[in-house]
Amino acid sequence: MALVLAVLSLLPVLVGFLTAGDFPQFVFKPPLWLVRVVFGSRYLLIALSVVLYLSAIIVHLLVAPTSIAFLIVIGVLVLVLTYGAFFAEPTLLFPAIQQHPTWITSQQASTELAPNDLVLVVEVNSDVRAYPVKWITRPHIVRDTIGGEPVTMTYCALSHLSKQLVQQITGMVLSGKAARAPLSEYPTRMMPWSACSALYPKAQVFSNPPRGYLDQLIVRFVSSIVDPVLATWVIRSENKGL
Repeated sequence: MALVLAVLSLLPVLVGFLTAGDFPQFVFKPPLWLVRVVFGSRYLLIALSVVLYLSAIIVHLLVAPTSIAFLIVIGVLVLVLTYGAFFAEPTLLFPAIQQHPTWITSQQASTELAPNDLVLVVEVNSDVRAYPVKWITRPHIVRDTIGGEPVTMTYCALSHLSKQLVQQITGMVLSGKAARAPLSEYPTRMMPWSACSALYPKAQVFSNPPRGYLDQLIVRFVSSIVDPVLATWVIRSENKGL
């Protein structure tokens, strides 16, 4: 009985890992409605796994002892799946920059960016900001005040989405005072750095070069997948005269 409960405790967080985890999505893409449901129910899934696992421990102690090694392995798997499903992305893989991002001038950026490096450009009330794709890849989310307005730029390199002030699945605020409220969206342009520096010489540029080993490892891994797609995009844009 304890073994059955222990195995069952894996199922809720396994569903979360397969649906909301980043790495399983390299293999298959779950429907967005399912991702939304699982993400919204994440604490319920975690609680269900915990209850089932604790029940297995209680049965082991009071009713029918079983392999303690097996229970420990299951407990470790529950923790790993839980972390991989709901906490690895915002805390380890893609930690968001929620305040005080670093900005440099266009002239400074030109010493660090190649002409073909792609950047995302947003303008709010005549305040122009540029986000180099290779520097926003890891944080995914950068929040700051632009043109007197609170703006959050989000970029998912793996799905090649670029939007700001929008939740990339539903377009809705998920928590806080503005929960369930739709957000305003500012137009974003993607262009090579050479074009951006010519069009917007006074733009402020988000600076976030890889610093540690993990930083470099994740950026290289994502870039190995995304760069060929972006290179094709640049070639097509140049052929179209964009």
